[in-house]
Amino acid sequence: MPETAKRVITRVLSGELDGSLVDLSSAIAQRITSGDVSVKWRFCLDGLDITEDDLTFEEAFQWERAADQNWSMLRPLADASVCRSLLLVLLQSRKAMSPEEAEEQLKRWTLGQVVAAFSTFEEVAPDPLDPSEDFGAP
Repeated sequence: MPETAKRVITRVLSGELDGSLVDLSSAIAQRITSGDVSVKWRFCLDGLDITEDDLTFEEAFQWERAADQNWSMLRPLADASVCRSLLLVLLQSRKAMSPEEAEEQLKRWTLGQVVAAFSTFEEVAPDPLDPSEDFGAP
């Protein structure tokens, strides 16, 4: 993490930037919605270690069908039914569980375990190549 980011985080956590948090939050949201930066999820529990980019197309399709929503809008920590449908798909596809076994596994996990198993990470889009640069092409 760059030193500047560490200083800003420290200042936010100390309360030094109180009164500017809405502006900071808006700036962060604007960067994320620009498409240059994205926030993605990771789930790690009981042998499942998956990021949203690791989903197969079929898993995304099944999740979308189960949640009855567009997959690109699905946020597993924002909605328990969306989270549940994702975990059912993953248990069946990644752990080869039957639908009944997957349901039983979900009954054993606590809400605390599931929430703690999710984390988020930031992905920054690579800079596009400058078409004016000559990369040794003849």
